[in-house]
Amino acid sequence: MYISKLDRHIYNKKHIIRKITKRKMKKNNQRYIKKELNQYKALFDNINGHSLDDTQRQIIVTDEDSTLIVAGAGSGKSLTIIGKIIYLIKKGISPENILVLSFTTEASNNLKKILQKNNINMDVMTFHKLGRQIIKRNGYSVDLVPSHVLEDIIEKTVKNCQEILKTNSPKSYITTDLSELKKIILNTKDVKNIKKLL
Repeated sequence: MYISKLDRHIYNKKHIIRKITKRKMKKNNQRYIKKELNQYKALFDNINGHSLDDTQRQIIVTDEDSTLIVAGAGSGKSLTIIGKIIYLIKKGISPENILVLSFTTEASNNLKKILQKNNINMDVMTFHKLGRQIIKRNGYSVDLVPSHVLEDIIEKTVKNCQEILKTNSPKSYITTDLSELKKIILNTKDVKNIKKLL
């Protein structure tokens, strides 16, 4: 395939322009991060009584479409999230426009408490709660099974088993120990499947 000098020149020029643009963007991003770190230094020196390290500060001020933080237990991920929320609010973003998600109810409640200590009242949801809200907002009803349903099923099963044992077994095999019968029933495949379903 023949490539003319003009085509090669245009390609090279575009390539050089791309490189220059990337370098300028990188410099502008670095300048922006440096400016934000200086401007919000006092905030980052005291997030919930802790001073953030350089990595945490950089994560907070980096303005990307998405940021992935991979860190071990107790390394300060929650503190970084709290810092990011406070930083965004200081930058003028309303708490109603910030979505905070957590995997567990316990973690979301902890985040919510820490935010309230910082005079920020906003909802911190689990993915499950967000999903339910979206379903409800779109006009569908979400019925959850009450927590006592499994216990009711087990109680009825125990009573039914007792009746069957009383009427169909010799006296020596009848058990009146409900707790023992419950243990047997709880370990059956059907009850385990019902638990999963609920």
